[in-house]
Amino acid sequence: MAGKRIWELQPFTVCRILGLTFNEMELKKLFRELKLSNNGDLLQASAMHQQLIDVCANKTQASKNMGAVLNKRFEPYKEKIKNQDVVKLIEQGKTCTDIPLSAFIWFAV
Repeated sequence: MAGKRIWELQPFTVCRILGLTFNEMELKKLFRELKLSNNGDLLQASAMHQQLIDVCANKTQASKNMGAVLNKRFEPYKEKIKNQDVVKLIEQGKTCTDIPLSAFIWFAV
């Protein structure tokens, strides 16, 4: 994510990145790590997902931490993606099974 911060992205882009990156177990773990409140409720994955999108909309410590989590998650793919034109790769429909789609989006925006 060259020079951008997660709070600078459109919410629908953040939605796609988070939805493609984290499963329900990982969302629960993120909630604990980011110290997000669920008001004592057992939240469904969709509610956790929406709350994370909301958190990422503003420059806060939680959104900075979320950006760091994503940077760490996608770091292994950085060099592979850097050496390719992501937009052309996606438009041409080339198969890159070793790189998750969410990493392409992360580095393309």
